[in-house]
Amino acid sequence: MKEAYVTYKTAKLLKEKGFDCGCTSWYIPYNDGDVKIFTSKESVDYNHCYDTPWLVSRPTHQMAIAWLREIKNIIIVPEIHTTIDPKDYYWGACIYHLDKPWDLIKWMSEPSGGKYEGYNKIIEAAIKYSLENLI
Repeated sequence: MKEAYVTYKTAKLLKEKGFDCGCTSWYIPYNDGDVKIFTSKESVDYNHCYDTPWLVSRPTHQMAIAWLREIKNIIIVPEIHTTIDPKDYYWGACIYHLDKPWDLIKWMSEPSGGKYEGYNKIIEAAIKYSLENLI
């Protein structure tokens, strides 16, 4: 089983919105447009350390979801949806604000007419939507 990490673009949004949790992985962008991933055994807030503004912490999806919930009061709830054929399914996600958990902010499932074909894709999309539109 592998951990799922946010993309570089989403990690940059998290940094802009104040994500300040320790991570064991980080991104470093280069002038040629390439982005490298580095890891360590030590958990550090790479967004705010070493006087290096180009470092970007690389949290897992679960860390980003926990930060959204605990710091920004935004709840992301993944859901699986099936059709008549149980082998035909797709993922969706509901986004709520903790202050009004009965009031659905956004339901995501079929962007651009296609289906999210994986749990990690819908989680990434829900995190990104929350950062771009709710904070």
